[in-house]
Amino acid sequence: MRSCDAYQNATSMAGWPYFGLRAPDATTALAAIESHPIWVVKAMRQALLANNRSEDELGPLLQADNAEPEVVLCARPGMASPEGLAEEAEAATRREPRSGNLSPCAVVLTGEPRSDPCGEGGARRGRG
Repeated sequence: MRSCDAYQNATSMAGWPYFGLRAPDATTALAAIESHPIWVVKAMRQALLANNRSEDELGPLLQADNAEPEVVLCARPGMASPEGLAEEAEAATRREPRSGNLSPCAVVLTGEPRSDPCGEGGARRGRG
């Protein structure tokens, strides 16, 4: 969605943001729609343009920034093995975790809803 499209959609939405008020500009509209401070929207737009990227990517970039992150546990060498940590995580969450992409020590919790690593037995005990 182009910024001007988002502005048009946001400013014409009933009740935006309160009782039929209109967004004063596209940046304010995107900030409200994507739940970001205006300065973040401006900074992301500037970063896109500085890297020769299209401003059309701003809406999806803000949406991706709102995506819930994966929970990654680290099997600290000498304290836990990735396999053992994965077994503990699976027993605690009843979902099969996967290996991390960037580190052989990483164990990624899978599934929805995202798991709280502080609620996992090994992580809570400081072993994860």
